[in-house]
Amino acid sequence: MDLSDSSDRKGVMSMNVNKKSGRPRLLPKEELAAIMFSIFANKGYEATSLNDLTQATGTKPATLYQAFGNKEGMFIAALEHYKTTWLADLEKILSSEELSFNNKIKQFLFSAFNLFSCEGKPPGCLLVFSALSFRPEASSLGAELFNERHAFKAWIIEEAQRAQQNNTLSGKLSPEETAEFILTFESGLALMALDNPDQKVINSMIDKMIDAVMCE
Repeated sequence: MDLSDSSDRKGVMSMNVNKKSGRPRLLPKEELAAIMFSIFANKGYEATSLNDLTQATGTKPATLYQAFGNKEGMFIAALEHYKTTWLADLEKILSSEELSFNNKIKQFLFSAFNLFSCEGKPPGCLLVFSALSFRPEASSLGAELFNERHAFKAWIIEEAQRAQQNNTLSGKLSPEETAEFILTFESGLALMALDNPDQKVINSMIDKMIDAVMCE
């Protein structure tokens, strides 16, 4: 899903000082989005103020409004940065044709927790946490995020049905129950990352839980 306006991507800005004219040049929008991602991920959407974003990016409010429209547009840009920069490896795992369904889910959850708790980014998951700030019935962004979650759930259901038909997934849970289990597990891992638990313990727990629930 492309949440950013394609025409916006053409605008190039920089924040370095032009010594000849004395006028500041602005950062490229991609760099602004990366900075705003860090602020939103650390503080959350509601707690992040425009002042937080202008101080972090070194820009004026009018500049950010011109580039992104409003605070929600700024969050959309930050979320798109997160998806394209940090979530790409998770998508590769899910699209792999070499892994069985069970192993695909294991690798997805291993990698998801590693992402949620890795150095270089705020702990947790901005995409998971965005569900707390944007309700489907309250905004167009909330509706889009809901549709993304629904599409992911539908994909898991379809993959689980195929795996059960091929006898590579146990029938302990229905495909619908399997999807709910995986999505709940992923959201829980995002929250657990905030407390910096031992990754070896988490990986062992993932391995044993998936085997217990999804294997005969």
